[in-house]
Amino acid sequence: MLEEFPVGGADRACSPAGRARDITAASLVDGAGPFARFRFVILPYLAGPLIVALVLRTIEAFKVFDIIWVMTRGGPANSTRTLSILVYQEAFSFQRAGSGASLALIVTLLVAVLAAAYAVLVRRTAGSTA
Repeated sequence: MLEEFPVGGADRACSPAGRARDITAASLVDGAGPFARFRFVILPYLAGPLIVALVLRTIEAFKVFDIIWVMTRGGPANSTRTLSILVYQEAFSFQRAGSGASLALIVTLLVAVLAAAYAVLVRRTAGSTA
């Protein structure tokens, strides 16, 4: 449960209850439709929490190891083998520490690139209101 708290907190920060009601009311007075209200009012307001939630969810997706390893050890014919299980098997099961470390570095760089792409995408979408 404590592992879920940071991600769950970021998800709740992105909920409609977390935004200011007077900003939305002002857009209604100005005559904005539902799509324009979302794109130009709500999305820029939620850009920061949205980036945090997307990055944490991406990291959680790449971290999946324990439940799969305990249940199937990669599954029949490697059908449930994820990147984290591949890194573990390379480093410890097959005793190839060099290739395991390089795979771990590649996974870390992949997560960093995805996080940067999320940040650029959300900032560009939120910044296009000017």
